[in-house]
Amino acid sequence: MLEHIQQSENRLDQLQAAMCKIDPDFCKKEYDKLCLEDIDVIGRADMDEIDTEQK
Repeated sequence: MLEHIQQSENRLDQLQAAMCKIDPDFCKKEYDKLCLEDIDVIGRADMDEIDTEQK
């Protein structure tokens, strides 16, 4: 799962680079990358939602 997320992040970085070529102002924005704690919170929220739906 982590490998998939890292691959997705790499693709987003490539997309961002392409957007910067189209619109240089886009590059001036700073976006925070997800850390493992963020991913853990997202994963727990999804699991909680699945548990709620199954009840």
